[in-house]
Amino acid sequence: MKSGVDLQRAAMAEICSTRDDWSFHVISDPLTRFLRDRRMQTALRMLRVVKLGGNPAHRSGQ
Repeated sequence: MKSGVDLQRAAMAEICSTRDDWSFHVISDPLTRFLRDRRMQTALRMLRVVKLGGNPAHRSGQ
């Protein structure tokens, strides 16, 4: 019997079985790459703030 994690891994492997599924992540335009990375960095920073608790506006150095 497979666990839920095993079923999710199998589904992910099936969905993402070809490289073409992820081709939209390859970006050659520097501006687009910068904007994408900045959004990802902001999201990660917000997750850290939420995990630590507190208001991100009151955090210094970020």
